[in-house]
Amino acid sequence: MLRGLELLAITGFCQDYWGNKSDFKIHFAKFCLTDLLATVVTISVAQSPGRGTIQTISCAKDTSQQYALYVPVNYKPENLSPLIIFFDPGARGDVPVTQYRPLADEYGVVIAGSFNSKNFDEQSSVASFTTVYNDIVNKYAIDPARIWVAGFSGGSRAAADIAMTYPEINGIIACGAGFSGNIEATTANMKAYVAIVGDKDMNYGELMDNTQFLTQENVNNILLVFQGEHRWPPVQYVGIGIKWLLENTGTEVTALSVEEKQVLESIKIKADSGYLYQAWLEAGQLSKLKSYRDDAIALQQKIEKKENFTIDKKFFEKTATEETACMNEFSLSFSRFITGNNNVEKSVWMKIARQANAMREDNNYYRQMAGLRCYDHCTRSCYEQYFHLMAEKEYTKAEKVADVLTNFSPSSYQPYYFMARASAGGGKKKQCEKYLKQAIGKGLALQQIEKDKLLTNVFSSEEMKKIVVK
Repeated sequence: MLRGLELLAITGFCQDYWGNKSDFKIHFAKFCLTDLLATVVTISVAQSPGRGTIQTISCAKDTSQQYALYVPVNYKPENLSPLIIFFDPGARGDVPVTQYRPLADEYGVVIAGSFNSKNFDEQSSVASFTTVYNDIVNKYAIDPARIWVAGFSGGSRAAADIAMTYPEINGIIACGAGFSGNIEATTANMKAYVAIVGDKDMNYGELMDNTQFLTQENVNNILLVFQGEHRWPPVQYVGIGIKWLLENTGTEVTALSVEEKQVLESIKIKADSGYLYQAWLEAGQLSKLKSYRDDAIALQQKIEKKENFTIDKKFFEKTATEETACMNEFSLSFSRFITGNNNVEKSVWMKIARQANAMREDNNYYRQMAGLRCYDHCTRSCYEQYFHLMAEKEYTKAEKVADVLTNFSPSSYQPYYFMARASAGGGKKKQCEKYLKQAIGKGLALQQIEKDKLLTNVFSSEEMKKIVVK
């Protein structure tokens, strides 16, 4: 069906991992929806502590659950406010709250970010949502019609599953990733879906496909594309997403900011540069907002009249197919490699690396971007799986993952340094020394080695200096 869903089903272990997918619905079923509904009824007695400052809050009913909270300066308990709960893949709840704090003040939105929800632990997101949600709606006057969740990467997948499971959620802002693959998005379980992704993000193609699917299923959605990689989006793009969500509830929104006006201008620049079909797609998405509608439709019509529009469209689609094939080949191989503990021939990794590099080095912009995304997909999968395995002290597997990375970053010291650290963790001193020498030969500094506790547990200071000299 969807490229994103197919990829995630294959690569549930990598950057957007949520653990055992088959058990996921069971975990959700453990939480009672009536508890959520009961707390919304109590909003008339809400209080108004801590306006205008970012706070770290421990939940009243479970102090192990913590979240960053920002209550806008214009918050008044006699008025119902929108709520957004953010999920960061690294449990950095303060990151999105700090970044999007200006939007909270502009739109009067209470925003919160979980310090417990994280990748590689699907239960953490469910438990965090229910506890944080209840804590907030028992303290503040929250509008039941404007309760949204937002997430980035694995946090985006978590937010999507939560939104499709709990009817209290009226919309989602999904940044850098789509669905986990467990639950199908329909008009019955998804009320409004904002997708935001960087044009260099490995999940760009997935969210493009998601948009097409959601539109076919008549699910209310919009896709916003910024210039950048796999990260939390710039403030103005999340601001546009909030505007769209507010419009969908019949709420009057503020005029476009200077930064928001530049979003349409950047699309015009793409069209003028010859990237016609991509600009046409992005303008079409912006036309879903009242603030952009007339100008965006006019731009689409202008692009359609360009002589090379049809040719550009075909090449864009052909490149997207090639990009998907490259990512799928890596995902299938990496899945067998990780889940089955099987070796994959080095020639397979080298072939995939050559494909990604060939696209990156092409003169055509679409192929260059596709190559960057393929490279990002492959290397990020290795990096995030490596760090997860190291945290779990699965040193042998971590070493093998770092070895895969050498095929994609052969001139960097990082993969060899990673292999050295994994060998050190496993107590393999000779192997560690071998990898360290390779890493040093590629630029690893002695200062970095001397600060690494895994390495200092294996080598004395004098031994390290000798390795560097050799």
